[in-house]
Amino acid sequence: MRWSDVDTYGHVNNVVFFDYVAEARIALKEPLLDNAITGRGAEVEHTWMVARQDLRYLAQMQHRLAPYEVRTAIGRLGRTSMTLAAEVVDPEGGAVLARSTTVLVHGDADGRPQPLPDELHDAARRWAAIGAEGLA
Repeated sequence: MRWSDVDTYGHVNNVVFFDYVAEARIALKEPLLDNAITGRGAEVEHTWMVARQDLRYLAQMQHRLAPYEVRTAIGRLGRTSMTLAAEVVDPEGGAVLARSTTVLVHGDADGRPQPLPDELHDAARRWAAIGAEGLA
């Protein structure tokens, strides 16, 4: 959390929650999902596009030095897309501060929707089975 994330009311600005969810999404997507298709020897040209993102605020987040957590899981896996569920959590007390859903569409290098390659679909399905257990 950055000091600049705090607004004039003394709590973290609501828009910044989208940044936190995006950072967690990238942390999940790159090592677990992108490596599933780039790790086979040849670079694969693909992209991810955010088709929709919803965020529900449940409590205010105060600035502090101790970190908060963003827990992310794959909630739904489709032919060309996946839906990620995320919770912004205070690990000190377990309070859920916000919940988010993000629909990602898999596309080719030109941004046209493309089916998920088998390797990617399999990696996402494995992660969905593990990660979804931790979210309400």
